[in-house]
Amino acid sequence: MKIVTGAFKNASPNDHPYRTEQGGIFIFPSMHLALSRRKMVSSNSETCHLRTPYEALNILLDSGFFKGRCVALAGGRGTHKSRLAFGQVLYTLDDDHKSRAIIISLREDESTVKGNFYKSLPPSMKVVNQKPEQLVDKLVEEGRLELCNYPPGFIAPEEFFHRVQLSVARQKQASPGGPVLLVFNSLDLLHSHYPLCAEHSIFVPALVELLCLENVTSFFVATSVENRDPYGLMSMADPVLRFLRLEEDENIVRMTIDRFAAGTSAGKSVFLALNEEGLHCYSGKPPTNTRAMAQNV
Repeated sequence: MKIVTGAFKNASPNDHPYRTEQGGIFIFPSMHLALSRRKMVSSNSETCHLRTPYEALNILLDSGFFKGRCVALAGGRGTHKSRLAFGQVLYTLDDDHKSRAIIISLREDESTVKGNFYKSLPPSMKVVNQKPEQLVDKLVEEGRLELCNYPPGFIAPEEFFHRVQLSVARQKQASPGGPVLLVFNSLDLLHSHYPLCAEHSIFVPALVELLCLENVTSFFVATSVENRDPYGLMSMADPVLRFLRLEEDENIVRMTIDRFAAGTSAGKSVFLALNEEGLHCYSGKPPTNTRAMAQNV
């Protein structure tokens, strides 16, 4: 592309006629080109697992989440979807010191996301000689946990896609060979916060495919209605986990594997319950109170 003329007639020949502080042209790589190049040189045939902080969930998933896959967490508000994803990130970062993580938050700013992380520490993790918030702050300072909060607006799909590319490349370069996790929270805000991205039919599928090709294990959180998939996430994710509060006890959430092509547990469930110790996951008949739940995990 050659700029023949511009609005700033008096600019010297070495100056770009469109300056960023005054608006103008912004160029980002094509999503289609980026994906095509990766398909030609990339292959993700690994069958390694990321173990979860919950033994009942490890059993259900046949040893844990597959590395490099996209996991969809779908359900109503307050069903512990984000807490489960954040807890998985903290557990992996603690378990494997080569691991890195990226959090893309459409809902909260950085300080609020940090606060949610403090509360998401799995009960099985033992924090020695420091508070949970100090652990999270340390991870951010070391660069192992990258918090991304993009101000709402008319961001082009290519620009958003490019930002994710840069974050992934930065984390992979910092720790070659280490697992990289990404949490996208929350997909239901995409239309109200980033309308141009929401209107692009391949935006979410392209993000999912990029992350899979880069061997990034991703968790997409969505407040969704049954049988609705406005952004194409459910057709790309594997596994798809559905969260539903029990009518007989609203303190208990049933998490069901809606689809799991890589395993044999589709249609099976575990139960989630939150108490003062944190989020617990267990199988079998739900106990009658959350304190008993902690003893029956």
